[in-house]
Amino acid sequence: MQAETGTAADDAPERMEGLRAIKRRERHAAVHTLYDKGVQIDVIAKTLGPDRKTVRRYAHAATPDDASRGTGSRRYGQIHAYSPYLCRRWNEGCMDAARLHAEIVELGYRGSKRAVRRHLQQIRASGKPAPDKPKELTVRKATWLITAHPGKTD
Repeated sequence: MQAETGTAADDAPERMEGLRAIKRRERHAAVHTLYDKGVQIDVIAKTLGPDRKTVRRYAHAATPDDASRGTGSRRYGQIHAYSPYLCRRWNEGCMDAARLHAEIVELGYRGSKRAVRRHLQQIRASGKPAPDKPKELTVRKATWLITAHPGKTD
């Protein structure tokens, strides 16, 4: 494979899409066709086949990309991005989850205090100092990093 210049994406007439993106766009259009006619979400779910919660997510999303946001990646990645900072502060003696939450909010964290408390609970229960480096990369996380849309990865 050749190394590409930074302008290759600009030169491409159309962005290449995978099968998932195509299906998501088709499902979003099908749901909106029925939802805009006033069909109830339960009826759409029975007609098209997806779960009622999935249909609701598509019905309330303006675009197909909006429907896919907030699934999976956000749950795992948000607090873990701040894990090295939290571990360092824990080892410095700051063990107050509310204070640590306030500190990482200033750094850009948008999650809840409860998520910070849960994250720190494992460290607190071990009775040992927090690890200097975050946990090893899991197979699940590695797979997500490889298959995720480039806009969702850091």
